Amino acid sequence: MDDLVTRLVHRADARAAGITDDELRRDVKNKVTERVWRGVYLPTGTGAPDGSSQGRTARLDRYRATVIGAARHGGPERTASHVSTAAMQRVPLLWPDLSKVHFTSATTGKSTGRAVIHQSALEPDDIVVIDDIRVTSPARTVYDVARTGDLRRAVCALDSGLHLGATPDELAAHAQLLKRHRGVAMLRAALPLANGLSESVGESLSRLVLAENELIPTPELQVEIAVVLDGRKKPSAATTGGATRTVCCASSASSTER
Repeated sequence: MDDLVTRLVHRADARAAGITDDELRRDVKNKVTERVWRGVYLPTGTGAPDGSSQGRTARLDRYRATVIGAARHGGPERTASHVSTAAMQRVPLLWPDLSKVHFTSATTGKSTGRAVIHQSALEPDDIVVIDDIRVTSPARTVYDVARTGDLRRAVCALDSGLHLGATPDELAAHAQLLKRHRGVAMLRAALPLANGLSESVGESLSRLVLAENELIPTPELQVEIAVVLDGRKKPSAATTGGATRTVCCASSASSTER
């Protein structure tokens, strides 16, 4: 999480250092800090527009700070999950909803104004620790995200998970073991379309859009193509046996905000 954890200001620590609640509220009012969760504050960062790269990074940092604050005040029976863990693990997603923090608990399920608690049992292998916070494993995370969205979001999540090290066998095992979970049909529909060779959400989305047109051949991923013309190397469409190859590529700058 880089230095995000050390940048957070906790009310208890601030009070112990002699900082009053009035001073904390004044800093929020003056936009020196922002309150990301009850008793947790984050120093304000870039003022870049939300649509810019810096703005997206700042928005994700605020969300990660919110997840950390919520997790440390939520009790040991909760494990951060779904979109929240994807943000903690820096798993790129397509159009994620960062308005709520998601947890999974074996004992209760409910939704509040800023948090969603999903009731589900987690196996020991489903849980890892990041910055002293319990979060779901990468495979369980993309499994949960994939079954709670539409097909495009599901495939993009699975692509990201596979690219970052989750295996098809792990995802298939989750689909079988948790076959009674809501949305598992979406996961099963998305699994055959997933490809860990996609290096960005933009590339995954481009591939899915192309696949919706049956006249376009299935694209190949990560194909290097170059033709030397007049002593200069230039990109070119590739042909094999007289047939044009469809190559799918997109900027790696695509992020969880896209």
